[in-house]
Amino acid sequence: MGKKDSAKPSSAVSSAALKSGNFRVANGRYRIGKRIGAGSFGEIYEGMDTLNHDNKVAVKLEKKNTSHPQLIGESRFYTHLHNGVKNVMGVHAVESAHAAGGASPVYTSNNNNSGGGIPNSLQILPDFYFYGTEGDYNILVMELLGPSLEDYFVLCGERLSLKTTLMLADQMMSLIQFVHSRHLLHRDIKPDNFIMGSPGGGNDPITYNTVQQLQNTYFTNTKSHQLYIIDFGLAKKYRDPRTHTHIPYKEGKSLTGTARYCSINTHLGIEQSRRDDMEGIGYILLYFLRGSLPWQGLKAQAKEDRYSRIAQVKISTPVEELCKGYPIEFASYIQYTRCLRFEDAPDYGYCRTLFKTIFANMAYQYDLVYDWDVRRACELAYNKQRQAEEMALRRNNNNNNKKEDDSVVNNAGSIPMPIVVNTKSKKK
Repeated sequence: MGKKDSAKPSSAVSSAALKSGNFRVANGRYRIGKRIGAGSFGEIYEGMDTLNHDNKVAVKLEKKNTSHPQLIGESRFYTHLHNGVKNVMGVHAVESAHAAGGASPVYTSNNNNSGGGIPNSLQILPDFYFYGTEGDYNILVMELLGPSLEDYFVLCGERLSLKTTLMLADQMMSLIQFVHSRHLLHRDIKPDNFIMGSPGGGNDPITYNTVQQLQNTYFTNTKSHQLYIIDFGLAKKYRDPRTHTHIPYKEGKSLTGTARYCSINTHLGIEQSRRDDMEGIGYILLYFLRGSLPWQGLKAQAKEDRYSRIAQVKISTPVEELCKGYPIEFASYIQYTRCLRFEDAPDYGYCRTLFKTIFANMAYQYDLVYDWDVRRACELAYNKQRQAEEMALRRNNNNNNKKEDDSVVNNAGSIPMPIVVNTKSKKK
């Protein structure tokens, strides 16, 4: 993790300065560039570290006079998480364990790394660099990562394969287990808040031309294949870090999070706990596989009415119907998370084992080659083939033109024989 800078203001960041696109924050260290997104807190901009031009950053800006500030809380949670265990040891290490007969390797969640060449210590949080107030804004600067799972979901035609979904499930379980181990609830589980590392580097598989090349070099660039969890603006401590005393059960709470993926208990106004983060992951996985969820697209004039309609459909949809057409382990996972009691610690190992079972049954390889990698490789291969065909056509056309030119030159060099017309009439 990079060292955090001092929070002393260095320039008056105003709306006018923001529009000009020419200002810096954090004692002038980070130059803010183009706008790349927005959230409930405010806007996100791409930035550059002026001391290290290769270091791209994300800059979150929140109006200082907002009624519900989020960035200060998010900065504290990032600090808390980074001061804990930044690296999760072995939570989704990949093991090339070959059974008798040379079976294909499958993924494991063991605490060892007995082969396969993949490190069992993976960074799971973006680096956090700065938080402070400057001018009109609260400002948070962090590492700029790659596209979100929602971005990749859309890129892949709004549906992901079973293999990609299972690899993501394993990593999502590990990420949320780590967050919970630091006494925090995320409370906004959604595809937008799970981010892949930034693509880049000469060995990044996104630059390869064939799927085989992807598989041969699947982990030379760990970041582009690694899943991160972000956006702790709605996070909350669920227990005392010293005594582990759990927060009390409460009812009548307003909905916190994203209605599409939040748990049934959250809809019912019950205080959130670890079970709710876990249930949300289940809805994300089914969203990836199905392409949509039954409660999407519901309309209502008021937000509360729409939330109520979503809750009704979510409650009334049988788990078997929700998971129809997919391995039974998905239904088992949803049922398990819904049966957890308020203070229960989820059995993360059991949950990962459910999906590991599917992975083994399908004889998949945990090669970290996702649908978007294959899509990119196919596009590159297709473009390469088209370029080769176009070059061949140009060469062929050039050869034909050269032949025509040679023919004209040859004809011009010959002397045509005169045509003699006999005008004398024959004697009768």
